[in-house]
Amino acid sequence: MIRDLFAKKLLLFCGTGGVGKTTTAAAFAIRAAKEGKRVGLITIDPARRLATSLGLDSLSSEPQDLSKQIKKELKFDGHLSALMLDSHDTLFKFLLKVGGKSAHDHFRDSRLFEIIAGNFAGTHDYLAMEKLFELHESGNYDLIVLDTPPARHTLDFLDAPDTIARFFDDRIFSWFMTDARSNSLTEKLRAKGAKAALRILEKITGEGVIKEFVAIAPYIYQVKNSFVERQRVIQALLRSNDAGAIFVSSPTDLARGEVRPFLEDAKRQKIEILAFLINRSLRHLAPDAASQHSVGDTIAIENYQQLRFLVEEEEKNTTLVRELAGGNQLVRSLPELDHDVHELQGLYSLAQLL
Repeated sequence: MIRDLFAKKLLLFCGTGGVGKTTTAAAFAIRAAKEGKRVGLITIDPARRLATSLGLDSLSSEPQDLSKQIKKELKFDGHLSALMLDSHDTLFKFLLKVGGKSAHDHFRDSRLFEIIAGNFAGTHDYLAMEKLFELHESGNYDLIVLDTPPARHTLDFLDAPDTIARFFDDRIFSWFMTDARSNSLTEKLRAKGAKAALRILEKITGEGVIKEFVAIAPYIYQVKNSFVERQRVIQALLRSNDAGAIFVSSPTDLARGEVRPFLEDAKRQKIEILAFLINRSLRHLAPDAASQHSVGDTIAIENYQQLRFLVEEEEKNTTLVRELAGGNQLVRSLPELDHDVHELQGLYSLAQLL
């Protein structure tokens, strides 16, 4: 039952683009809050769809309490906050907390901050994990619902801790990241050699950039272990019995075989698959065989037959999903609606269909 999922601490809503994943995640969060849970809803999708789904103009990077607003429209016992990840803000908070004001200020004053926070491959994913850690450690939520970014390999962002650990442990990078404040002669010699090498690199990369790297290297050294360790905590939570993934798909995605890559990712990441939600189902439009509707306008009959064909394909693909998953995952279909959902009452109505 859907209510069994409310007992979890962290749920990942995954899926490719255009299947209604963000709307479904928001509907689920409202349903969980309606059941009395303290829910934190977070999106790392930069397209700002979550704010639209909640009927808001925008979301900030800090949890925005929507409980009072929801209680005006719904009978509501729980608590719901929502936010959208902001890489810069999350990194600033992290640096201040684990590195102190000095590390925070040095990073903010460096031009390299834009490279690290905005351009370094995967930074958004790394900091999404940091935001999850922050919300989890706050103790303010019974359940955190994460709307992941749309991607074919929907769980790639969970590679972030391993990727950043490899980056920090790389021999070349560790050479340049030597803690120059160490009293060790070896460390000082390494720092001197690193600076000589960096001067050569500066001729290629541009004056000043490498000097800035040398200036903030000790602070990177200072915070790297905390960053990696916090990521490990969230990885452990994601792989525990308190968490799991919900895959949102559509009849079209089922036909394209989009579930198979997700199953492979989940197995590789050791993430439990809890449910499959088939959004925009057509079953309600053609629930019975076309032969039962042989009386009527010829065009109407033909249209019904075409719809029934699509429904039968959907049912076959749904059966295949169950077989591929090989478990007792919940499978639910949500009907194709005749309107977009972009306000709280519509989200709650959609949640009821779960």
